[in-house]
Amino acid sequence: MSEDERQAAPSWFRDGVEAALKAPSALNRQPVLFRYEAGDGTAIATIDPLAADSFAVLDLGIAKLHFRIGAGGGRWDWGDGGIYHRD
Repeated sequence: MSEDERQAAPSWFRDGVEAALKAPSALNRQPVLFRYEAGDGTAIATIDPLAADSFAVLDLGIAKLHFRIGAGGGRWDWGDGGIYHRD
């Protein structure tokens, strides 16, 4: 995301990313990437392809949980590339 896109994203997204960045990860790498989709108001979480290993899926779950807490609720679709829906 560019800095302009980051600033234009809603506060729930920025708060969610901030919470995920403060979360632990298996090897302290934070291998999860978040993207805001302005068209439908959702977020997407993916594993950084450069950091994909056997711990990356665990890290994805940790990051998604902390994002959800920071964003104030909502729900994630399962798996890599899962979409976050604000309920």
